[in-house]
Amino acid sequence: MRNYKISECGRSMIEMLGVLAIVGVLSVAGISGYSKGMAKYKTNKLLDQVSTIVSGTRTIFVNEGGRYYGLKNYSAYKLKILQEDMTKNCNPSSFSDTCVKHAFNGNVRLSGNYEDFYIGITSIPSEACSTLLMADWGGSLYYATVWKMVGDGSTSSSSINRASIGDLATAADACGQSDIVSLALYFK
Repeated sequence: MRNYKISECGRSMIEMLGVLAIVGVLSVAGISGYSKGMAKYKTNKLLDQVSTIVSGTRTIFVNEGGRYYGLKNYSAYKLKILQEDMTKNCNPSSFSDTCVKHAFNGNVRLSGNYEDFYIGITSIPSEACSTLLMADWGGSLYYATVWKMVGDGSTSSSSINRASIGDLATAADACGQSDIVSLALYFK
């Protein structure tokens, strides 16, 4: 009679489940870190887009004596004030104000009048709202309005004057903890 040795190769089910649990935990942590990193990237991109609009608008309209008549999305598009990635969905022959999108894919609306202009920005996270209100605009941002959704589905608004712009507590209070807010920035 022959004795056969039974060789145990491979891993047990318990060991495999342990490995899967570790991989799952690491995956969740990685996805969470990626999401936070992407939100930070988009916030910085939005700040860059708004900064480009402000500096481009001032540069183009300096010959008008600081008069911003005629500033609209289409004129900003034609004058190349808007970054290319903001207008990738725009068709020059059938231009629409809703085709200008920011980093979070919400709408951007520009309007100018006698001595100021405003940039309307829809559908941004409250963190991006606070970042825009806290940015150093060199004293040219003189007024802002924030709209946010309230628990019952209605909208509330907060207005911020020049004296409070750049104040962290004011920005945090105005932008709140709402998931998505809209913002109007008024520049001189």
